[in-house]
Amino acid sequence: MDGIISEYVDDVSIVIPTFNRCLHPNDERNPLMWCISSLKQQTYESIEIIVVDDASTDKTHTNMTQKCGEDLNGIDLKYLRNEERKGSSTSRNIGASMASNELVLFLDDDCIFMSKNAVAAAVHSFKETEREGNDIGAMHLPVYYRSNRFKDVRPVKEILGIDYENARIRCSSSSFPKERAELKEADYFKGTHILKPLEVNNLAGVFLCKKEVYLDVGGFSDYFLAPALGEEHELAQRLTRSGYKLFFAPDPKSALLHFKYGRVDKEPVVSLGPLHHNAVEFPLSLKEMVDESRIVRECTGNAVTVEKGMYSYVFGRSMIYRGNDSCRRRFKERVKDEIIENNRYVYFNRKVNDRDLRESICMDAISAAEMKSTLRA
Repeated sequence: MDGIISEYVDDVSIVIPTFNRCLHPNDERNPLMWCISSLKQQTYESIEIIVVDDASTDKTHTNMTQKCGEDLNGIDLKYLRNEERKGSSTSRNIGASMASNELVLFLDDDCIFMSKNAVAAAVHSFKETEREGNDIGAMHLPVYYRSNRFKDVRPVKEILGIDYENARIRCSSSSFPKERAELKEADYFKGTHILKPLEVNNLAGVFLCKKEVYLDVGGFSDYFLAPALGEEHELAQRLTRSGYKLFFAPDPKSALLHFKYGRVDKEPVVSLGPLHHNAVEFPLSLKEMVDESRIVRECTGNAVTVEKGMYSYVFGRSMIYRGNDSCRRRFKERVKDEIIENNRYVYFNRKVNDRDLRESICMDAISAAEMKSTLRA
């Protein structure tokens, strides 16, 4: 941790749900193996990895069986395979139930930590924030989506924010807030070079929490389909309603790179930098890994149709705003205006040009969400 040794040695269980992220027989080209490799190199010694395979049809089972027999620098690796697809939310819940430790870190299978001190810095931030008297529900880590260009920097108020009045979600969580451009001593934990987390009102996919808190609010809801667009936001709602606080840790030492494996991205690839002096090491270069991740394969979990993306988007947000009549009404108005009538919904550069099909998808998603809400009431 840049010469600072944290007093915290709490064991951490890292839960990784996965589906078809081992398309190749060799480790160096498989995102799941990149992810595990970045964890193997962590300086933090008390790590348990739990991989929940959601019925992959590629080489995941073979590669993971082999990986379980390797020396991972003292890391305890557990592997479980679902007999049929259950979705990432249910897979996360299964992984959390298997966790041996109080602290649980949820990690995507196409993310890598960029620093060998990432877990140590994250645990220090979590425990110090808790020691300051905060009842923490979860702390989201900084995730860079292939680029950390300055234009992506957003004010704190726009990081992981929910505009309830207009039923909108802003998730600019992959950037360093403008307010931290001129850092002061008070921005860091005393005696360290670790930035203090910011209190927010939302979550994104990679976060650290206590197992007992996660179970207390019921974990992830099991009704989100692939691609899951909204499950973290819905969990955030239940955490805050239960009186827990949410935080975003902006410190680059805890940052991850998310490859968005199997998706086509309109943004150019920009080299990430500067990397820390203790950056994790891989057999492929960063550019090679990014290039590999951008090949769209229909067998991967992220390579879905624009129709499925639209359904998941509308369904997920309908579930998030189901508890507020005003937000639900405003969201329905947005769906009619922005998606059905004006065709503004874009899923990785793709649109549904048939107006009747857009209406059918949206109405089916809203009806399904209302039915789920009725059953859960």
